[in-house]
Amino acid sequence: MNKPNSVSHVGDDIHLWLEIGQQSGWCGQVTCGTHDGPEMTESEYDSMDEYDDPCLPIVRIWIPEDMK
Repeated sequence: MNKPNSVSHVGDDIHLWLEIGQQSGWCGQVTCGTHDGPEMTESEYDSMDEYDDPCLPIVRIWIPEDMK
């Protein structure tokens, strides 16, 4: 796994930021927050009650052991 020397060329491309982060071991894969993650708003719970299944993408940011 090659780590990039610089990511300043990435700009606002979130997909490229995620790819670099995942390849570098800085974050995990994007998962579904609805089924595997954080709290939802009242309106999101209401949507679930109406059989609408909102997807809330989340990403785990890995903190190096020496920074904890």
